[in-house]
Amino acid sequence: MPTLIRLITPRQLSESYDNISFETMDIFSEAFKAIEYDVVLTTLFLHHFKEKELVSFLKPVIEKAKLGVVVNDLHRHRLAYYLFKLLCTTIKNQTIIEDGLTSVLRGFKRNELEDISEKINATYQIQWKWAFRFQWILMRK
Repeated sequence: MPTLIRLITPRQLSESYDNISFETMDIFSEAFKAIEYDVVLTTLFLHHFKEKELVSFLKPVIEKAKLGVVVNDLHRHRLAYYLFKLLCTTIKNQTIIEDGLTSVLRGFKRNELEDISEKINATYQIQWKWAFRFQWILMRK
């Protein structure tokens, strides 16, 4: 009999905290510009944007966030690409394979994160994390 895995969402984990909310919206919309927030968390999301779009998103967000922005995103690295290609030998879904390989290719190099941090006038910390990820913490200068 197959094992069932029950996923618990951040929203479910935060139900007893009335000061935490989660919103889904277009980050370039007027509705997004109007909201107030303490921290912005982006996970495996920013690598989908070109640098110009990233700067236009992050610059006002850094200025508005009370605490800052926490980014968890891909590290573009040759080894990550080839390890994922090896993993793909066990994956049947071609969409997953193509999306995964494209995402690795669109990931970030440390110097790119540093350059973007300077362009948006942010104080930053960058730490490499297992599975070819960067944790990039941004705060207003």
